[in-house]
Amino acid sequence: MTRTFQRTVLLALAIPFAAIVAINVTLVALNRSAQSDIAERTQFIQQSVALERLNQEIIRALAELAVRNQDKDVTALLNANGVTFSASAPSASQTATAPATKGK
Repeated sequence: MTRTFQRTVLLALAIPFAAIVAINVTLVALNRSAQSDIAERTQFIQQSVALERLNQEIIRALAELAVRNQDKDVTALLNANGVTFSASAPSASQTATAPATKGK
């Protein structure tokens, strides 16, 4: 075999492998970007879940105040945000209760 033929064969084999390496590098970069995006979304979801209990307590407190003070503005605000509630008779341990449910 001549050196020119060997070079041609090696070049013919090297070009597809170089293309495969370039494609692999591109896919790795895209994968890292997707993983970063997923990590950000996961963090947001975890933080949202942690704040959900606080949101429920705020809604419950607003509903109780609206019932206790018969505040139509607060009731309208809660209703406009999809929160419905009803007043129940006070028990011995509570002066007023207003179970709040968020209906979205």
